[in-house]
Amino acid sequence: MKRVEALESLTLLGSQQYGMVTTSQAEDAGIPRIWLSRLARQGILQRLRQGVYALPSASNDALQELRAAWMVIAARSGSKGHPGGSTPLAVISHSTAAMVHRLSDLIPSRFEFTSAQLLQTAQPDVAFYRAELLPHEVSWVRGLPITSIARTVSDLSDSYVDLDHLEEIIKSAYRYGMSNGDLILAIAPRFDREGIADVRGFVEEAIDKELGQGATASLRQKELLRYFVERLDLTEGESEVLLRDLSPETRDLLTQRLDT
Repeated sequence: MKRVEALESLTLLGSQQYGMVTTSQAEDAGIPRIWLSRLARQGILQRLRQGVYALPSASNDALQELRAAWMVIAARSGSKGHPGGSTPLAVISHSTAAMVHRLSDLIPSRFEFTSAQLLQTAQPDVAFYRAELLPHEVSWVRGLPITSIARTVSDLSDSYVDLDHLEEIIKSAYRYGMSNGDLILAIAPRFDREGIADVRGFVEEAIDKELGQGATASLRQKELLRYFVERLDLTEGESEVLLRDLSPETRDLLTQRLDT
């Protein structure tokens, strides 16, 4: 095989993988392993980590190292790194998922993945969590499988990230579309274990800071008014009178119902 032929085949392989290929993918395409080492020595390929190479066309972005780490893991299951098909062997999760989703300024010390299988790795900068993920808890971002924002919030809460960082994560998740109720559900297990009663207050205070003081209360009032109109068949005027006359305790009970 000539060098130009090897490069053409590698470029085709890497065209759907951000300009990156694995040794096993190259061998499956009939390109001997020795060619990868030779092209790397010549400076044409860049060896990112054992078994993963970047082509000259590679997207040298902030996720390149993470993508290389995942491709090493994916090679175990024969995954080509595309959405669809078989379930990924491992999914990016926890603080690494938060980094990709831009939920916080947490900088992971290792690339974190969740897998239904008990996995081990020789990669020193990779850590695994073992858990079953439901289909709706996995999304694909720039060619990488990653836990959904809701699952990421839940995982970080359960891993006991400090409350200041958790507040920032909640604010970001709300900005990206998570509802009050979903945020409460995501962090409630930790609050229950720690005996912190006011999980709703914690979430709403975080959202108040994101939107401005009083915004959450105003939003809740609108939700209750809509509830009265739609469920109790009241006019808007009647709903406003009823809402004004409710005790704070009754408002809280109704608010809880809106979140379930």
